[in-house]
Amino acid sequence: MERSYYYVRSITSTNTALKEKLRQSADPVFDILSAGEQTGGRGRQGRRFLSPKGGIYFSAAYLLPENTKRPAFLPLYVGLSVQKVLQKRAEQPIFVKWPNDIYANEKKIGGVLTELLEGKSGLYAVVGVGLNVKIETSLFPTALNGRITDLSAVGFHVRDREALIKEIVAETDRFVYEDRVLEQAAFTAAQAFRNVDFLYGKRVTRDSPAGKTTGIAAGVDDAGRLILQTENGEMRVDSGAVEWDEGVLPVL
Repeated sequence: MERSYYYVRSITSTNTALKEKLRQSADPVFDILSAGEQTGGRGRQGRRFLSPKGGIYFSAAYLLPENTKRPAFLPLYVGLSVQKVLQKRAEQPIFVKWPNDIYANEKKIGGVLTELLEGKSGLYAVVGVGLNVKIETSLFPTALNGRITDLSAVGFHVRDREALIKEIVAETDRFVYEDRVLEQAAFTAAQAFRNVDFLYGKRVTRDSPAGKTTGIAAGVDDAGRLILQTENGEMRVDSGAVEWDEGVLPVL
């Protein structure tokens, strides 16, 4: 499989543009689309993902093997792929906040958005990644002060953005295509996540349409679901927003 790499200076959303191509193309698509900025970047659950100039923003298309179940742990593994590549050259520990935010020094350094789409040529996962390279605080709301960081702050100096993007995509490619059957790789992904789990032992609150639930994060299961220890027993979470209570010390 060969990937085509495209770069544009500005775009509404790399995920949105790539999804539109998948809807129209009868041939398999394995594109990587990168942008210098996104004017309408999106995060999970329709949230806005600020994507000013200077960051790294890209999306990649993955044509999933036939009969693939809709794996909850796929977004988790994308986060792991980003963490693994960054950690090679970062001077500070890099973590993944379930399901797929990237953290360092207890601050967000980037995020991942994974969307499934039935294209003309099959079921695709469209994976979008955004990373802060060097933050200009004036471009972000003051409410985010002290809550975000960038690659330069952890000693990771980006010299070749295209090469870094391709390295991250190649890491995810190995999971999706070389492991052949995604479900068989679930255990490996869950085990790897436990070593870089940002939320483990922290008090967190899950917000869903059914209401809020507070508990202690106790890792993930082999389906990529977050395990919460609550007053009413153990809960397995596969969706909903989860935020950690920053004023509460981790329970280890």
